[in-house]
Amino acid sequence: MKSSSYIKTTAQFFSTLKEEDTRVFLKGKLSNPLKILSISEVFPTLRMQHEELLVRYTATGNADQLDLLVTTHHLHTKEAKIPLADVVLTTAPFHTFPAVQMKQLEALLADLVLLKKEEKKTMESFTNKFKDFVNQKDDTTTDYDVDYAFLQILKSEGEKIQHLAEDLNANTKFSNTINAIVQKTEDAVVFTAEHVILQDIIKIYNWVHPLSDGANVIADTKIKFLLAFLFEKLQGNDIIASLSLERINKFVQSDTFDANIDIITKASLFNLGAEYTDEFLLPSVLKRLGSSHFTNAGGFLYRIASLMAKADGTVSEAEAALLKKITDKTTHPKEKLEGVTQTEVDANETLDEVLAELNELIGLDNIKTAVQELSNFLTVQKLRAAEGLKNVNNSLHSVFMGPPGTGKTTVARLVSKIYKHLGYLEKGHLVETDRTGVVAGYVGQTALK
Repeated sequence: MKSSSYIKTTAQFFSTLKEEDTRVFLKGKLSNPLKILSISEVFPTLRMQHEELLVRYTATGNADQLDLLVTTHHLHTKEAKIPLADVVLTTAPFHTFPAVQMKQLEALLADLVLLKKEEKKTMESFTNKFKDFVNQKDDTTTDYDVDYAFLQILKSEGEKIQHLAEDLNANTKFSNTINAIVQKTEDAVVFTAEHVILQDIIKIYNWVHPLSDGANVIADTKIKFLLAFLFEKLQGNDIIASLSLERINKFVQSDTFDANIDIITKASLFNLGAEYTDEFLLPSVLKRLGSSHFTNAGGFLYRIASLMAKADGTVSEAEAALLKKITDKTTHPKEKLEGVTQTEVDANETLDEVLAELNELIGLDNIKTAVQELSNFLTVQKLRAAEGLKNVNNSLHSVFMGPPGTGKTTVARLVSKIYKHLGYLEKGHLVETDRTGVVAGYVGQTALK
């Protein structure tokens, strides 16, 4: 269930309050880090990295003297946390608060619990359909759209990605990073490698499937079954091991199959922000962590995309272009953080073109001379190293100072390109950031940035 559903429900609750009630029921969203820390001290069971604060309640009407907190998971008192479904507001310690206000709060909690039930029902629907089908009797269907050879390929890929997920889940740094940097839309879970992988697989399906030949029923069925198989595999259910070839093909021809696939394709496990909707999450995180699994993860995503694109036996120009795009996205992912931008060198750009761009800048004569001398010095250092001669150890750190609009960032970008062309940087990337890119909202998260 997306966090927007909880937010909308909470917003509707506030819209029904009278003016005097808005002094005791306060909106949960906070931006002041000191305020967040003070609340965490009063409510020690609160874990804001795992749940979203929706409502603050103060019986006195003083925002600095809070009595209760409502999050996407729990109702927090100063002593404990209670799952939303287990809250009984007519018992201690709630009977000390005004009964009318507790009645209002009870109505909100009922709506939030209903959202969670709908969430669980949706996510379990597809799995239950398969379990029901397992118990059916075999029939004589022989029209095998999903053939044995295709199942063997899927079985191999399923085992590989299952092993990868197990390794990543055993890596505390990976788990902490995922749950710290991602804006959650599925509030009921702590995210694992399976969620990350599934998010990227769904993205691939939503890119490739619209390009396939819709008139080719066999190809369309294979693509959809591939998605269904991996969805179940990442939840610990092996369709291929559970069902015979005949029964698999019976299921994919059932009336409910397409409806279940539609549920999967619309699942949004993570909200990566508008600038990140065209990127894959798994390669980005593994690249940032310097993981040895980075190459294998990208290879898996490409193979899945390729299986979908080639399901009809051919690859159209549009599909070929998309496969190239997926290769680029998985081998050179963005390592984006909030408040951070990154630029890289054009593959066709030369060192002379970079220096020419520098010289075209108005003024900055001292800077131009210094950069040219630095370029010459680094070139000589590279030549000496190639001949086995001793190099002069010299720091490549630079500080550009001046008022806004004087070209500091522009020159820094050009210097990073020069470093790349001289072999000191792999991509010539310049990471631009502000305070939000290096300081996190909660204690313990800044180190991850």
